[in-house]
Amino acid sequence: MNSQLKLHRIDSTKLSKILLELIDILGVEETYELALSYGGTTKYVAKNPRRSSLIKVLSLQAIERLSQTYGGTYIEVPKHAQLTRQIRNYCLLAELKQGKTKTVLAKKYDLTVRHISNIQRAELHSIIRW
Repeated sequence: MNSQLKLHRIDSTKLSKILLELIDILGVEETYELALSYGGTTKYVAKNPRRSSLIKVLSLQAIERLSQTYGGTYIEVPKHAQLTRQIRNYCLLAELKQGKTKTVLAKKYDLTVRHISNIQRAELHSIIRW
């Protein structure tokens, strides 16, 4: 499964306010790239997008949108863990549905079998709530 499809499965109710703001401005994919590269740090957002050091990880269009909102200020880039965890859980659940055992998946994802059961249970409860 490609990463863009996985990123569209993100549950926004489980994300921080700043991640939601960045997703609104940049989109999920570019926010994820920003968080992977600079998560946990403070980055300056240039007023002039063409002078931004963020061009290393973001498209010029994304930097232009970010500059419109935050140009001339610093932003605290959130860590990517919230997004990565949801992608991991989505992949893990898909593999469970394909018939892989919890023991195999526990080794693959470096989790305990109990934690996989908790992820599975949480997914079941979120489906039931709908």
